[in-house]
Amino acid sequence: MKVEESRNQEGELVGYLVTSPGSGATVCFYKDKWYFNGDFDKPTFRPSMLIYPNNLHGRDHFFVTDGRIEYLSDSDHALSGKTVDMIDVI
Repeated sequence: MKVEESRNQEGELVGYLVTSPGSGATVCFYKDKWYFNGDFDKPTFRPSMLIYPNNLHGRDHFFVTDGRIEYLSDSDHALSGKTVDMIDVI
């Protein structure tokens, strides 16, 4: 699946998991911080996701719109500035 629910130990929904093909990192769009359109086939999340994989160096910055990942040009990987299809959550 391209989006998976993330739940806490009590089984309560906390957010939605997405894997970035640019960095390979799996991130959580927390339900209380990001808008989610509710469509697991063509998800949209707002605002953008900004992460620094491994907390060492690099940057992964993207939007998810209608099931595609739009990388911003400030991302530090080969997909910077490109829009690609989502991949399954790893």
